[in-house]
Amino acid sequence: MRTLGGNSPSDRLFARDLEQLCNEMGLVRDYRDGFGKTVEAPLESVWAVLTALGMSDARHAPREALRAHLHEKTQALVEPITLAWDGAFRTLVCHLRRKSIVPRFRVAVQLEQGGVLRAEARLANTEPHPADDEIRRCTFDVGLTLPLGYHTFHLEGSSGLREGMVIAAPVQLDRPEAREFGLFAPVHALRGRTRQGVGTLAELRELCSWAGQQGASFVGVLPLLATYLDDPYDPSPFAPISKLFWNEALLDLEGLTEQRADPSGAAWTPDHDALHAFDRHDYVDFRKRMKHVEQVAMPATRTWLARGGADAPELRALRAVSPDLDHYAAFRSLVSAHGVPSRWNDEVRALATRGEGASAEGVAFHQYVQLQLEHQLGAISQHTGRGAPTLYMDLPLGAHAESFDAFAFSHCFVRGIEVGAPPDMLAKSGQAWGFSPMCPEGQRRDRYRYFAQTLRTQLRHARMLRIDHVMGLHRVFCVPFGAEARDGLYLRQPHEELYAVLCLEAYRARATCVGEDLGVVPEAVRRAMDHHGVLRMAVLPFEVQAIARDEEDTFSAALATVNTHDMPTFAALWQDDRAARALTELLDLPDDADSSLALDAATTLLGRSAAPFVQLALEDFWGELRPVNVPGVFDPQRSFCRRMTLEVDALDRDPRVRALMRRLRAARTQLVSESRSHASMDASARAPAQQLDGVAE
Repeated sequence: MRTLGGNSPSDRLFARDLEQLCNEMGLVRDYRDGFGKTVEAPLESVWAVLTALGMSDARHAPREALRAHLHEKTQALVEPITLAWDGAFRTLVCHLRRKSIVPRFRVAVQLEQGGVLRAEARLANTEPHPADDEIRRCTFDVGLTLPLGYHTFHLEGSSGLREGMVIAAPVQLDRPEAREFGLFAPVHALRGRTRQGVGTLAELRELCSWAGQQGASFVGVLPLLATYLDDPYDPSPFAPISKLFWNEALLDLEGLTEQRADPSGAAWTPDHDALHAFDRHDYVDFRKRMKHVEQVAMPATRTWLARGGADAPELRALRAVSPDLDHYAAFRSLVSAHGVPSRWNDEVRALATRGEGASAEGVAFHQYVQLQLEHQLGAISQHTGRGAPTLYMDLPLGAHAESFDAFAFSHCFVRGIEVGAPPDMLAKSGQAWGFSPMCPEGQRRDRYRYFAQTLRTQLRHARMLRIDHVMGLHRVFCVPFGAEARDGLYLRQPHEELYAVLCLEAYRARATCVGEDLGVVPEAVRRAMDHHGVLRMAVLPFEVQAIARDEEDTFSAALATVNTHDMPTFAALWQDDRAARALTELLDLPDDADSSLALDAATTLLGRSAAPFVQLALEDFWGELRPVNVPGVFDPQRSFCRRMTLEVDALDRDPRVRALMRRLRAARTQLVSESRSHASMDASARAPAQQLDGVAE
């Protein structure tokens, strides 16, 4: 195998060719880890990622692999995606061989809304490709103004007919002007009237109603997407079976359509004593819960089918907005019968690819359950803006390695490598998360259908959306299977195109987007977020220095909070001496202050800040010590399974909850200028506050 580091002419040429290939394919070999150390990825990792991207010959002949890739580009002639920010379709880029360059050609744009616009594209500029002087990057002036949307363009020249997609998207989402507040609560953790052993959408609806009465404008939740809760078992909402379909474990079984139509029917015959005993547990037994869902929802499915549900208009309506429903239902049925895709033989895999071979009743079950989940989410979201808060949903970075998405949209994923994170204070050897990264060229060839559909799924019911690990729009850290996490490297993503899809879908839904930008995030990412109107997250323990310096933009374009689901609760954070000292100084507290007094002060600081949105975790109201999740630890009693202490209907009777809600409401009505004065804490009279050493970003 060829190695780098030699000084002969052939070695230097090989290194140059490899560097050009990496640049073309978006690989970043050198990066700074969480400790500020510059790291160069091992050559074996480079070969592994290039092979996963379809460059299996790169190990021996990187120049030939690059030329073959560039030849494909010239065959396609145009890039699969072109952007028209704010509808301005100014230029079009083509990749042409030097002898094939033409001075002009005709462009016809088929509009998403119907109709055709035409223009003559004129050659404006040519640039040679650094790796092949015969190939030119040619820019043509077009000069069309398009309505916002996804449009298809065709062009005709000496090379024949070619087509691509032009995405006309707003450059920037509207900045929120209101100064609002909301709550965060994992749905599975809620306790309420239904006593089903897990928080359901009924409890979420109950919480939203109460929060609206308190003046909250949003309720934040963990991802509500389907997860594997039997075999395999992975309750993490950040490893979904699909980012297109909802989690049946959260279904309110008492609220099924068939149950409401016939309360005495066989669809709902619970053993209330057993259910109530199940509900008293501190942790959700998801395996038992899934058996319970099947026992109740399967008879309801049969009743639905007997009433003509398979041909019902409501099912056709769901298919219209969720076009992959039938394929997903067949996939889930096949998984129940044959296990996850890695266990399938060729016959089952072929059937699954066509959406065939599954039990008709199993398919109907998953269609029915998704239909009911849509109804129940719709019952919450339909009241948004009429005295009820919007849902603030969460879109995870990836999907489970054995997911429907990775199977059905395999061309959008890179197999053989997994997403992770470089070494930092949280994980000194780095992290590998087990799911595949998105394929840049695969997504572009897909015309971002999958990515757009993941956004639409959330935005059907939410007017606020958190983008998990927003840096994933720019680049993802990739670890070859079998390698140490520290030996990964970054793979760049087509971030401007991804922002275009995000902005267009959010604009259409009139939604606000928040990017999770915690940890090691380059400033270029935050500049792009600001440019496109995506809010950042300002988490109090990580903003100590910025507040001490009285930086005006600390909160102005952010959702502000005291913690996240991956951090200790506020009361637990207060038990860390370093964290408590830093917060005591920041909040100007007496030395003997307890966590309750500190939370009051933190709530006032954030509430009076310039942040358009402030969010508090519901469990912090009563001083919960146990976390929602412990990152990097798979423990069914520590990660995404714990229930809350208080029931939803008891919130209004709890003096701690009432008092903190009053404080938050009052703080949000104060002038922004007051918040800046409060945040500065007379910084010149005290030593600069330090980042909280007790919390790892």
